[in-house]
Amino acid sequence: MVLLQDQPQGLMARNVSEKSFSVNPNLKIQYYDKRYAVIIVGYFKDSQHYKWFTTDAQRQYDILTKKYNFSDNDIYMLVTQKKEWADNLSMNPAIIYYNATKTNISMVFSHLASVIDEDDLLYIVVIDHGGDTHHLFFTRLGFDIDFRQGIFAYDTYFALEKTGNSSKDALISHQYLGKNNSQSENYDRIFDHELNEYTKNIHARRIIFALQPCFSGGFINDLSGINHVVLTASTEAQQANAPFIGYFSSGLNGSANDRNHDGRISLGEIYEYTADMVYKWIQNNPEGNGNRSQYPLIDDNGDKIGHHNDDFGYRPDAQNKDGYVAARIYDLSYEEI
Repeated sequence: MVLLQDQPQGLMARNVSEKSFSVNPNLKIQYYDKRYAVIIVGYFKDSQHYKWFTTDAQRQYDILTKKYNFSDNDIYMLVTQKKEWADNLSMNPAIIYYNATKTNISMVFSHLASVIDEDDLLYIVVIDHGGDTHHLFFTRLGFDIDFRQGIFAYDTYFALEKTGNSSKDALISHQYLGKNNSQSENYDRIFDHELNEYTKNIHARRIIFALQPCFSGGFINDLSGINHVVLTASTEAQQANAPFIGYFSSGLNGSANDRNHDGRISLGEIYEYTADMVYKWIQNNPEGNGNRSQYPLIDDNGDKIGHHNDDFGYRPDAQNKDGYVAARIYDLSYEEI
């Protein structure tokens, strides 16, 4: 990649008609024309989580704008806001685009569907608690159901403050949102299939999802697509107490290693760094995850099944295997084709 680095600066500020170029006969690069980001901070059960979540969101924003040169006009920050916890808001309120409600999230994605085209990138981050209706039901009956995979994944969701504006408002009880099994509260929820509905008409060259919620692996079967890279904090049957987004942000910000020694850091290498750091966190904090495992997953081959970087199905060197596409995305700016 020295050849790429030695290209004149004018190449980086190319004319919009320049869709791709070759830096050597064996390597063809395509830059994204425009890059957009949606960062969603959903429900939090206490002021401490509010501080953690908004800290992570601010850090994502800073990395996108300062390191990867995203335009702040193209970053849509949707944050659940609580006046009583204003002192714990760990971000600049000026960057908040909308309150994080189902109506606003749907509206943002509808807008993006009208402006994004096949040469653009959309990067979506969800920082939130998550739940799973099947897991909750069966675990209350005393069953351990870690056997569901891929297309059989659960009805997974992330939670939002109830606004009363959604026809899908429902009473739910979720111990992982800070409620015990005998209590119920009103929350909005965005299910895996709903997030797919919001984004299915966005015909970007690449859509990258980075999902922090517990059980987020359950989103894969709905979000999987030929031009999608789905990164989740855990499998569809696992809580996600290790700071997945925090480590992912560190990877984006330069902490990830150049594992294939090509002089660049790919999205795949950032995912591997994140998965390894989550593993180390679990080993060092077993009580922090209830003595459970946590395996961040990736799906980028569109088969609706995610894999961990230690799984046989994760093969960055094999076309049509998970990890292959992510290994060819660099700087959230361009990819090898």
